[in-house]
Amino acid sequence: PKYPYRKAEDFYPSFSTKSIVYEDDHFAVVFKPIGLPTHPNKEQTAHSLRTYLERYYRRRVHLPSRLDTATCGLVPVSIHGMMHQQLQRLFERRLVEKCYLCGVDSPPPADHFCVDAPIRRSAIHAVLREVGEPGGDPAETHFEFLNAVEGRSGTTYYLHAYPVTGRTHQIRVHLASFVGPIRGDRFYGGPPAEELHLMCSKLSLFHPVLKKQITVVAPRRLLPEWAKAAEIVAS
Repeated sequence: PKYPYRKAEDFYPSFSTKSIVYEDDHFAVVFKPIGLPTHPNKEQTAHSLRTYLERYYRRRVHLPSRLDTATCGLVPVSIHGMMHQQLQRLFERRLVEKCYLCGVDSPPPADHFCVDAPIRRSAIHAVLREVGEPGGDPAETHFEFLNAVEGRSGTTYYLHAYPVTGRTHQIRVHLASFVGPIRGDRFYGGPPAEELHLMCSKLSLFHPVLKKQITVVAPRRLLPEWAKAAEIVAS
């Protein structure tokens, strides 16, 4: 980003304890706002979700998964050393269920459908991904149509996405390739919108320490306006 470093706090969203949706002695679930990197990057290290959380907890935290900077929603966080490896193992074994809310301008092919198509790095730019082989990693996403909402710019079709695998830009690429790009997705030719219409709205896992199932749903008070318009967030 081309801005004076001292003004970075005006560029990135701030962190508030109100963003902590669930918390116990070992584990937390935090709502990441749009525009905040999950992890520090080469351009700057002072403003990221992980940096903010480590300042708040005054200890090292572990985030086993990440959301794109333009994506908002729930992020699981290990806040105790004994939990780091256990939480990471849950993700590696695909034992964490994540639900995303997304909005597209194209009607889905069915109320329930699955995209099972490999994803590889794009030849156009290293940041981008595309569906294809050879070189593609297996990628599978299940989709559920929720509703259609009329707006000033036309009809937005809202879907729930349930990724089985966790490839970079997986939901964005699968929708762009088989339905239509997500609204506000500048990477993949999405219809113009102020914000990317993609949010992790629900997260469910078996807590390895408390020995019980934990399900967290993003509260309405933290949702961006486009998500509130969808009326249904998670089910």
